[in-house]
Amino acid sequence: MAIEKTTKYDIEDICKEFEINLDEFIALVNNKIGTYRNQITPGCSKTIIEVIEEYIDHIKYLSSLNKRSEETVRGYLYFYNNFITFLKSSEKENLKIDALDETLLLEFIRTKTELKNTVFAEGTIRKHSSFLRSVLGFAFHKQYTIHDYRSRFELKTQKLLPKYIPLHEIEMVLKSSLDMTNGYRNYALLTLLLGTGCRLSELVNIRISDFNLESNILFIRKGKGNKQRYIPIFPEVKKVIIDYLEITGIKQWDNNLEGYLFSKEFGEKRSSPLTSRGIEKMVERLSKKHKNIQFTPHSFRHTFAVYCLKAGMPLHILTLLLGHNDPKTTMIYTQLFPNDLREEVLRRFPFPFEQLISKLINSEGQEQ
Repeated sequence: MAIEKTTKYDIEDICKEFEINLDEFIALVNNKIGTYRNQITPGCSKTIIEVIEEYIDHIKYLSSLNKRSEETVRGYLYFYNNFITFLKSSEKENLKIDALDETLLLEFIRTKTELKNTVFAEGTIRKHSSFLRSVLGFAFHKQYTIHDYRSRFELKTQKLLPKYIPLHEIEMVLKSSLDMTNGYRNYALLTLLLGTGCRLSELVNIRISDFNLESNILFIRKGKGNKQRYIPIFPEVKKVIIDYLEITGIKQWDNNLEGYLFSKEFGEKRSSPLTSRGIEKMVERLSKKHKNIQFTPHSFRHTFAVYCLKAGMPLHILTLLLGHNDPKTTMIYTQLFPNDLREEVLRRFPFPFEQLISKLINSEGQEQ
C-alpha cells in the first residue's frame, strides 16, 4: 500500500505559475521514479570479480589520461590480481559485490600470511583496505549497489609515525649493501634515496640525463600524481653516483644519455630499469641482516626528512623537496621530536645541506 505524503505546496498552483502541464508533470515524475527503481534493484547481480575487473579497466583509462601513475597502477593490479586469485581458489568467485567486507579481506590476509609464513604490516593492511574501499566506491557510483559500503573498510588502526633509520645504524646499513650482489649499485641506490628523499617509484624512473652535474640538480620527471620537481644533488651523493656510473660502464657523463640510471644493463643503453619490487626485495634481504632495526625503501625517505628537520630546514622547504602537496603531510615528521626540539628545529636557518648528507653517509656512528 502506498504511503500518502502531504506537502504545504499546491502542485497545481506551481504548474500554473511555471506554465507546466499538470498531467505531463505527473507522468514525468512517475516515469523517473520507475526508471530509478529499474536501475537499482536489491541484490546486485555483479560479482566481486566482475566489478574489480571493470574497476581495473577504469584505472587503466585514468592512467592513459595521466591521472594515475604507472607505478600506482602496478600497485593496484598486483593486489587485485592476488585478491581475484584468492576468491577463485577459495571457491568464492560467485560472491556478489555487496558481500565484500572486512571479514573477506582478513581471510585473504590470513591465507597470504600462511603461505609466506610472515606477518602483514599494519600499513599494508591499511593499503589493502583502501584498495577494496575504492572498489566499493566504484560499485556505488556505477549503481551496482543500493548502499555505499565503503564504511565497511574503515579499519580502526592507530596512525603510525614514519620509521627512520637512526644515525648510528646508517653507516652499517650502507656498508652491508656493498657486500651484496651488485653491491655498489645497491650502495649508490640507497645513497640516492637517503640523500634526496625521493620516492622509490620516482627513483626507478630516473634517467642519466635527469642529472645536471653542472648545476647539481636532479630532475624528478614522474613524481606522485605525475608531478615534476627538482632536487639539489649534494656533493657526497654526486660523487657516489659518478663512481657508480664509471663502474657500470659510463666513463664520461653525457647530458644526452637517456638510459635509466639504475638498470639491469651496463653501458650507455640501459633500456631496462630496475623494478620497484626488485629493489624492495633487495632492501628486505638487507634489513634481515640488521636485527636491531627493520626498514623498507621508504624508510630512507623518512630518514632524509627527519634529519633535514633536525638540521633546521624550514618546513616549507622540506615540503617542496619531498613533493608534498600539503605542508600538513610533512608535519608528521615533527612528531618524532619532543615539543621543545620541534620548536627549535622550525626556528633554525639556513640548512647545511652538505654537512647533513656528509654525516648521513660518512657517519662515525655517533648520534647528534
